[in-house]
This record gives sequence, C-alpha cells and structure tokens, in this order.
Amino acid sequence: MALTTQKFLDIFGYIVSIIVILVGLAMIFGLLLSQTHTNYRILFGIVLLLYGIYRSVTIRLKQRKNFYNEDHSS
Repeated sequence: MALTTQKFLDIFGYIVSIIVILVGLAMIFGLLLSQTHTNYRILFGIVLLLYGIYRSVTIRLKQRKNFYNEDHSS
C-alpha cells in the first residue's frame, strides 16, 4: 500500500494536532510554564487546546470532502 502525499500530510497534521492538544493540557495543568502567571498560562493552554481541536476537525472535514469528490467524480 503506497502512502500518497495527501495521506502523509493528513497523518502529519493529526500528529501536530495531538502534540498541540497535549501541550495545551500540560499548560493548563501547570506541567509547562509553571513559573508564568497562572491566568496567562491557563489562557494560553486553552488557546492551544482549542487550536488543536480546530486543526483536527478541519483535517477530518477536508478528508471527507476529498473522499466524496473522489467517489462521485468517476
């Protein structure tokens, strides 16, 4: 099974999304930037968490759109 460029980019996008979500959670729980003011750390952690979720949802929607277009283009 050949790994196409688009599949590779989708997998890479999911990996980056997971990393961003984990970093956001680590900031929220104080595992990263513990010396930073709590409100700023939590706010930045929430922003990263939401961005990671947004990124994974947009990748999934793009996959569904591409699958639908490939299925009906023949």
